[in-house]
Amino acid sequence: MVKPWFKIGILILLALALGLVYARCSNRDARLIHRQWDRLVGSVEKRPEEPPLQSLGRANAIPDFFAREFHVSLRPVLPNMKSRNELLSTFSYVRGAVTSLSLGTSDRTLTVNRSAGTAFMTATIRGTVVYGTTRETHAYEFDVDWIKEDGTWRIQTLTLVQSIEAPPVL
Repeated sequence: MVKPWFKIGILILLALALGLVYARCSNRDARLIHRQWDRLVGSVEKRPEEPPLQSLGRANAIPDFFAREFHVSLRPVLPNMKSRNELLSTFSYVRGAVTSLSLGTSDRTLTVNRSAGTAFMTATIRGTVVYGTTRETHAYEFDVDWIKEDGTWRIQTLTLVQSIEAPPVL
């Protein structure tokens, strides 16, 4: 005969195992989203004396980080965007207008709703932009809604919440 405490112990171990599997899957989604974000930020960045073809290739990669239907609101720094062509032309223009643009993310928080295939992120981006002989540093806070499409996490909405420092005029 099996003791009652043994059955309870087995149930507790099973619950812990299921919890670990769920946490691992949730952490996996979070890692994938953070990786996507870091790749997007890397595609927006521009290194000094970057060859034009490399610059165009990096700008061309930017729309791939966004869902089929998306909205980008970066007012007052850049115009609102709802199409891949608008994203490509805007970021191609920005990358062409600046000598260099370096970005770093801080204060990043992420909440994943795995069952709905959605996530919400807040992040602060600090950047240094050089155009001509002018060098400026700025910081912005963003809200980002993510959606899982075809197994890949993509941005559904990207909103500039506030400028922490004065925005550049491009």
